[in-house]
This record gives sequence, C-alpha cells and structure tokens, in this order.
Amino acid sequence: MPTDFRGIPGVSAGRSLVFRNIFVQNAANQVTYAPQMGTIGGASSRDPESVPVSLLRAGLLMGKITATGKFAPAIIGLTGKATTGSTQINCLTTAQATELARRQGASGTFKLTGPPTAGGTVRTATVTYSSIGGGSAANEVQTVSWDVTPTGGTFTITARKSDGTDITTAAIAFGATCSTTVTNALNALLGTSAVAVTASSSTTADNGFYITFSGTGYLALEQPMVTINSASLTSATTVPVATFVETTKGVPAANTITVTATSVNEVQRVTFAIASTGGNVAITYTDPTTGGLRTTGPAAWNATDSTYLSAINAALDLATGVSGGIVATAASQIDTDLGFVLTFSGTGYAGLPHPLVFVSTLPTSSTSSVVTRTTAGVDGRFAKGSLIQPTDGSCAPLFPLVRENGTDVTDMDGVSIDQPLMQYLRGADLIAANIVNLTEGDASVQTWLKAQLKSVGFFTFDNDRV
Repeated sequence: MPTDFRGIPGVSAGRSLVFRNIFVQNAANQVTYAPQMGTIGGASSRDPESVPVSLLRAGLLMGKITATGKFAPAIIGLTGKATTGSTQINCLTTAQATELARRQGASGTFKLTGPPTAGGTVRTATVTYSSIGGGSAANEVQTVSWDVTPTGGTFTITARKSDGTDITTAAIAFGATCSTTVTNALNALLGTSAVAVTASSSTTADNGFYITFSGTGYLALEQPMVTINSASLTSATTVPVATFVETTKGVPAANTITVTATSVNEVQRVTFAIASTGGNVAITYTDPTTGGLRTTGPAAWNATDSTYLSAINAALDLATGVSGGIVATAASQIDTDLGFVLTFSGTGYAGLPHPLVFVSTLPTSSTSSVVTRTTAGVDGRFAKGSLIQPTDGSCAPLFPLVRENGTDVTDMDGVSIDQPLMQYLRGADLIAANIVNLTEGDASVQTWLKAQLKSVGFFTFDNDRV
C-alpha cells in the first residue's frame, strides 16, 4: 500500500522531501542529547517557510511553553525592515505574518527581539498589535549612486524579472534622462511599467538615480539588488563605480502588523522649592549623541507664564540645535513660577531614554529644585532582521530539531497532533546556515541566538571558525 511522507498508509498528495542535516560531523560521540522525553505541541507548532508548514524542518529552534511544558518554535518570523517605533511593523514574508495570526491571534501581543539599530545591543519588548495585514504596502526603491560623476561613456543595468531570470539592458549613455531613457531601457526587458526611474538630482543618470519597482509582478514586493556594469564610463579621474542601497524594502500589505507605538517620549518635571520672582533659569542636560553634558543659555524669568516658557524653549532650541528637541510646557495645577514639564519629543530626542536634567542656574527666590521622571523614554526602534516571537514562554530557544526528514505535527486530515520527542539536542557542532532563522537576521541577533543556545548546551557553530 502506498504511504505518505510520514510513513502512514494511504494515498496522499505527492510531496518533495529534502533531507536536512544540521551537524558539521554527525558522529555519535560528538552529539549530546538530553535523556528526558518531551512533547512537541502540535497546535502551537508550524514552520512558515516549509512545505507544508506542518512539517517542521531540522534546524528549527524550539522553546518550552510555560503553561503546558510542551515544546514549540521559538521564532515565528523576522522583521522585513527597520521600524522607527511607529505603529507599523513588517514581517519578512507573508507566510510568517500568517503564522503570527494563527499562533498569537488576529490581535494580541508578541515578543520583539533585536537591536535598535543594525549591530546594536539586542533587547526584547512585548508589543501589542491590533491587526495583521491591511496596512500600508511599500514599493521597493533602490538608490544608485556614483563614487565620481561620469563625464562620458555608457553603462548597463542588470535586474531580475518577476519570473526569476536576469536581464541586462542595452548600453545607456552616461547623461541619459532618467524618467524616459533609463526607465524605458529597463521596462523594455522587465515588462511595461515595471519600474520608474527618477534622478537623485537634476534629471540625468550621471547624478545618480532611484529605481522604484511599481508595476505588475513587482508592486509591493522585495526585489534583488540591481547591478551596474560601469566599465565603459569615463570621468575626469577614474572609472566611476556604482553603489546600491535598498532605500525602501518592497513589502506587501499582507505582511504588515499594526501595533501600539513601541517608542515612548521621556517626560521630566522640574519643581522649584520657592516660586521664582525674577532672574534667569538654565538647564543642563545630556546630549544624546555624544553623551556629554550641555547647558542652555540663560532664559529670563517673566511674570507671564507663556513668555517665560517661550524663553526657556528658545534657550533649549539654541542649545540642542533642534527645534522642539526638548519642549518646556506648563505643569498641571501649578504656576510656572513653581515649575514646568520637559518633554523629549524632537529629532534625536524622541523615543529615547534620557538621564535626569538638573537646573544649573536658579531663578531669583528659588533656593533649590527637584527633577522627577514622570514618563520613562522607551527606544522603540528595531533593526531589520529582528525576531518576532511568541509570548507563551517558548521565546527562549533551547535546541534545534534534528530529524533530517522533518517532523510533522498534523494527521492525515490536517488536524494538529502532538509529537513525542524521545530526546532533544544538548550539544553539537552545528552548520549555522541550516539552523532556521540563525543566519537571516541582523548580525547582533545572530550573535544573541548563538549565545542563547550556548547558555543551555554545548553548542558550537561552523561559521565562528576562521
């Protein structure tokens, strides 16, 4: 009788099976297993990038659900682009967004683990979300710039078609008009209106240009980076070399997660022991860029509260070099002569924690001041390639699955079933590229994941060796 890929008797749809080994050397004396048994929770476990998703690949990182003690994937997906702390986060793929909705619900919370900026310090935040999908799609935008300005010759652009094949344009003159000549050269091969090309400055390609993928088959999808052959270009000094930057990652609306803003502005309150009657006030704060202390110029006291606050804000703007970087407003239920509120809400200050300021020059009559933090600033930025994780306790990775042909967590009818785990990995020399999600995220996230595994077992990784 025919059997399906799990060895269960009966007729089933054909599937391709690829064996996946995660060990550098699969020798028994170099692999350590924990002796205790466990269970993979079928209802909580899917592998979004596997086919079918119920087939958990070798290398999938597993954690333990606190309430049930069952094991489940520690990572649901990765962020597809950096978030600034706003109300939208993007999954790397639609399949991962679908798994987030299936596992955590159409709304709820998830863990977000990553650094605020690429290569930064990894931390974890609990994010509240209201919906998945239906957000703002984004078209891929790639920026092409030259190390020196071309003055003659031609170049070609190589890009990938929606069917996966690569195309190379005919020679394009160094000073070609971007909106017509360069755009037409690409669209002639990619498809009508596949892309729109605009110049970085002026109108011609010698100033650099942007390629926006906005047509059928390219709309709201991530695209491979274009390449440019500039060997036939000339300049006053040397052959111009092109650099490429993914300015905006193409993201389908289905990948978007609408969240409560992850950034919180710092708010501090300055209170004087005695009401001010004259003189000046000066505030010393910590510069968020250098970490050094900076002091505002003197702001003159005024009997009119709005005039007094205006003077303080002018002094703050001058010191920070940012309009509205730190904003002084009236404190509720007290006169401004007795204190005011500082909100860190401008460019370079918003959505960040800040040390307490102190009053370095007291106004007349005031003998002392107290500064209290009423709202702690929270850095809600997360770099592209941060981890989207569950909130049931399984977010802490304990081990990778090892079964080379995968572990299925559904029965013949597609109903979730728990699977026994006779023993799980506690030490091995691992192929990093075959550990799911390990080499896809931000570099600091990769380091964090390795450290997590090393903290619970005797794991080493092939890409750590020179």
